Amino acid sequence: MTRTDKIIKSEIHAKDKKPKAELSYLENDGYPNWRFSLFDHDGPFNFKSCRNDDIIIIMKKLAEFEKMKWQKIKEQTHDKSGSSHYIKPNAFNAKALKRWKELCSNNQKYEEFEDHIFSIRLLSNMNRIIGILTGSIFYIIWYDPNHAVAKINAK
Repeated sequence: MTRTDKIIKSEIHAKDKKPKAELSYLENDGYPNWRFSLFDHDGPFNFKSCRNDDIIIIMKKLAEFEKMKWQKIKEQTHDKSGSSHYIKPNAFNAKALKRWKELCSNNQKYEEFEDHIFSIRLLSNMNRIIGILTGSIFYIIWYDPNHAVAKINAK
């Protein structure tokens, strides 16, 4: 199966809401594909407060991840507690939870993939990208430079 076939298959499975077991193969075996169509431009966790140097560093880090399969990205750790991980909205702080509910009320896609919210460690354990991981596709929603979206160790 080619990489393109896996991507198409993962998008089809996501639409059909196939069991997570079927998606896990694609999530672990595939290479990341970044999507910005669900990015929250108007919320509190966007790139507006980011310095230009930081944006360049983030883009380089995302490019590095493109050379790695999801399994490898998930296995990378900063300390004993791990780094990149799934999170649930109930672990969000008040501001993030309020914004998440606003996003869900405006677009059903957010709510449909609540079980697929994933936090990727970027430059340090505190610096994160939050999004929806479905198959090998990661829809970037928020930039979280201070690990403020969710409580630390809340999964």
